Amino acid sequence: MRLINRKALEKLKKKKIGNRPLTKAIDKLINDIQACNWESQKELIITRPDADSIHEDGFYFFNINVHRTMILLEFGENEASVVWVGDHQKYEQIFQNNKDTIRKWLSANDLDIKIMKTQLDIQKLLENGIIENALDFERALITDRKLRVLSKEDPKYKVLRKKLRQLIEAYENRHWSAETKITNQKIQESDLAEIIAEQERLFIKTRKELIRQKLKDLSLSQQNLGLVLGHGSKSYMSELMNGLSPFSLRDLIIINRLLKIDLTDLIPTFLAQADRKKVRASIEKLDNPKLSFYKDDFAIA
Repeated sequence: MRLINRKALEKLKKKKIGNRPLTKAIDKLINDIQACNWESQKELIITRPDADSIHEDGFYFFNINVHRTMILLEFGENEASVVWVGDHQKYEQIFQNNKDTIRKWLSANDLDIKIMKTQLDIQKLLENGIIENALDFERALITDRKLRVLSKEDPKYKVLRKKLRQLIEAYENRHWSAETKITNQKIQESDLAEIIAEQERLFIKTRKELIRQKLKDLSLSQQNLGLVLGHGSKSYMSELMNGLSPFSLRDLIIINRLLKIDLTDLIPTFLAQADRKKVRASIEKLDNPKLSFYKDDFAIA
């Protein structure tokens, strides 16, 4: 069985490197997943009695109880994806040991088909044929979550998801396999990339909800807005709303004037990794004490 987002488990092993029983338990979970192809919950429980089904769509929590570690996995066709990793305290804080709370969390993180109903085009992401850095990897994981939901309703997205998962797997084999050197710097870069990618996702989600509410107040549809902006394609308008294609500055100014939404709520302030490196290097060259405070705004993912 293919394991996606193995990185999350390898990071946990590195951070808990002094806890040999825990690292061995994680290695056993990885080996169990890769060696097995469970076709039913009964088969899974025989091998992994610590697995608890928490959602009818293939989500299981694995309780590494002796080490107070919880791991959330999603199972598909001969594949398993690591969704969340944390200790019992974080599990109680986030999920409250309650399946309704877990479902709400899955919905908020684009993992529940009852909530996630959007168009998705990842052709540009696949054209390059390689994931080049930690931030793009985290973005790919978020895109994969969306495709998982969409493929339940439209089989064509299964093809896109398969191609994307090949890129994800290739990146993890290069950077997060048991044979690769996982340094503290790599861990820090990955942690930062996770934060930036999640901030991007939340910004886009909040912007979409804000625009939709304003449209509803004016008895307008998303397609009506597309006509005003000059975008006749319904699918392209959906891509813009979901952050899969960027709004132009012209688009955002029109939305600002039409819907009376502040530009700060419309314009994302995220920089590409290459731009972050250039700006940070330039600030360091200037050696201006008045600018040094702002260097952290350009932290490198």
